[in-house]
Amino acid sequence: MISYKEFIDLMKRRGYILKSPVTIDESSPNIKTFPVKKNTIGKFLEFSCPNNTIISACGKTHPGGCNGSYYSVNIKCFNKDDEESFQRDSYQSIPLTPDSQIVAEIIVTKILQKELDKNDPKVQESSQINNAILKIIGSENPYEYPMRSGVYKFISRDFLERSFNLHSNEKMRFYAINPDIDITKIRFNLKADILEYNRGITNDTK
Repeated sequence: MISYKEFIDLMKRRGYILKSPVTIDESSPNIKTFPVKKNTIGKFLEFSCPNNTIISACGKTHPGGCNGSYYSVNIKCFNKDDEESFQRDSYQSIPLTPDSQIVAEIIVTKILQKELDKNDPKVQESSQINNAILKIIGSENPYEYPMRSGVYKFISRDFLERSFNLHSNEKMRFYAINPDIDITKIRFNLKADILEYNRGITNDTK
């Protein structure tokens, strides 16, 4: 994996302009929220990347560091009485394969513009677990794959550990797994870098 600075420099050579960091919240036009009933599995938030844009966030563990860039994310789910979801004292594991299981109250996936290369060794290595996670959320979308999963209380913290990029028209989806109350209201706040495409400045020959 290249450093974050190398990634930004590469995108600039391909015609993208790095804008000032932005904060995206649940009122932003590229965010959609959805209700989820208690003790069910459902999508509660969908985050879309605009056309000709890259939304980029450098995680704390990114190789080579973040070159001064950073991002933050906060995700909260409430019912109509402003009670917060997933306030359990214990967590239930979910079997994935005969040899693996996860504790997942939140599952985050990414919707690509094309299918992953099934001949890629990394894709093959993770396919069994990924397919099991997609089965949990009921997805048969060939362009969807899991990004992260974890306990609700820690999902925002865990999100800060690794980097992610959303490219033009890609989406990120957040699923609640058996919440202890109805989810009717979402609070979402993400600080990230924005790169916008400008065809006239492309100078990458690759």
